[in-house]
Amino acid sequence: MSTAHPELRFDLIVRGGVLVTPSGRIHADVGARSGRIAAIGDLSGAAAAHTLDARGQHVLPGVIDAQVHFREPGLTHKEDLATGTAGAVLGGVTAVLEMPNTDPPTTSAAAFADKIARLRGRARCDVAFFVGATADNTGELAELEMLPGCAGVKVFMGSSTGSLLVADDETLAEVFASGRRRIALHAEDEDRLRERKPIAVAAAHPRAHPEWRDAETAQRATWRALALARRFGRRVHLLHVSSADELDILDECKDVATFEILPQYLTLVAPECVRSRSRPPCSSRDGRRRAPPRAHAAERRRNPRGGAAEGP
Repeated sequence: MSTAHPELRFDLIVRGGVLVTPSGRIHADVGARSGRIAAIGDLSGAAAAHTLDARGQHVLPGVIDAQVHFREPGLTHKEDLATGTAGAVLGGVTAVLEMPNTDPPTTSAAAFADKIARLRGRARCDVAFFVGATADNTGELAELEMLPGCAGVKVFMGSSTGSLLVADDETLAEVFASGRRRIALHAEDEDRLRERKPIAVAAAHPRAHPEWRDAETAQRATWRALALARRFGRRVHLLHVSSADELDILDECKDVATFEILPQYLTLVAPECVRSRSRPPCSSRDGRRRAPPRAHAAERRRNPRGGAAEGP
């Protein structure tokens, strides 16, 4: 981009900030027009309807949050579409992809249309909705995923809300065969979760959570999902990946898989975090995991960025 724009006029110029770009941090101005970035560089000679002094501040592009749970309909005492999108904007998030485990779940064209109608006139940012896969709607997914405003299909391989569970490989194959867009996956092996649930019941305490929902629970589901992705030529996106072992698997499968992590998985360690926080934990010292937070100290030393910067 050019370093001077004396003849240009913008709706907004953000001046003097530290811009976080794909190439690193730079000191520059940002010129925006019609809601879009139009120029980056030295805009000292340009004019704007509005100017923001960002000296001493970092300037980041708007964030896309690919997994939010706004709980509408059915659970609006927790959050709704209006409050959720307002909170997103306050945090610098300009687009969200909302999950289908509401009450009722978003598993049909009618339920999807209801969410679209509820959003109208209330959204503070861009929104798209996932449709949830179930054992009963596999034949409709190819059509549902193409609805305007649909982010794609979400699959819960481990227990979730209502009918939103696709645990067996036969039904999963039907999901993968129906449609062509990338599938978002909650990858936990349901059989292993059921086998190990007595651990959590006996402990009756959050500290048992990472032992019950351990790293192998996620790895088993991840391997199964990747095998189906290759079999059907269908890309997948793994949500809330939480152990270095899963990253090792995904690192070899960049042609069919992307993934995401959460920052607390890289900073909090179980069981210490259980004693100091009220929320349930994550991974234990030997690398076992599950639920926020998860990443364990040895994994952070070996892979401090979690591989998150890499991908196809």
